Amino acid sequence: MAKPQNSRRTAAKQPSAFARFLAKTGLARMKDQVVTAADGSEFTVEREDGDPQIGDSAYPDGNYILDDGTEIVVEGERITDIIDPVEDNTDDDPDPLASANDPEEIRELIAELQGRLKELDPDAAPEENAPQVEELQQTVEELQKKVEEQEVELKSARPIVAKVNRAGGMSWLDQTLGMRSTYTPQNQRFVAHGAPAGQQAPLSKTRDAINKRREAVAAKREQRKK
Repeated sequence: MAKPQNSRRTAAKQPSAFARFLAKTGLARMKDQVVTAADGSEFTVEREDGDPQIGDSAYPDGNYILDDGTEIVVEGERITDIIDPVEDNTDDDPDPLASANDPEEIRELIAELQGRLKELDPDAAPEENAPQVEELQQTVEELQKKVEEQEVELKSARPIVAKVNRAGGMSWLDQTLGMRSTYTPQNQRFVAHGAPAGQQAPLSKTRDAINKRREAVAAKREQRKK
């Protein structure tokens, strides 16, 4: 017998007065089934055999959830409701297209699907194999497209990775990402994170030369206006 869980435990009650009366007079023999809950609590069902049913006398009142998830509701010393367990609709067979990310893994799936195509009964009528062939071929095409997209991404990323490695690797990249540009038309400079408040990071020689050149050009323009 499955074990239930009690959400509203009360003190254990004696069998109903009518059941005790029948037992004393010998007109009926009182039969009790004691069910032990998963949390150790118990409830009693007055039933000779079989599983508890709606309408059976039972005590104490409370809500009980069996090991299989079935919920038994006892109110007024009667089973008033039996609720079936909630089914787990988790997909045990996920779509391989959704879970495949590694190009090598995708190629293995393609090879497997192509093998299944070859295993189809060659003597079967075309209409029998057509749905399977179409589905398998469509899946193969989608997987091949996914591999091509990933290879394009990898190909475009290789030059960037090479430049980072030549510049100093991840330590250089972390340092570069830690910088922020404070460029404005009137203020062309870069300030490093962590610089003391109110102080500017020193300009590079190249940046300093560019600024001086622009200042000279601006001065000449002012002279021409005069």
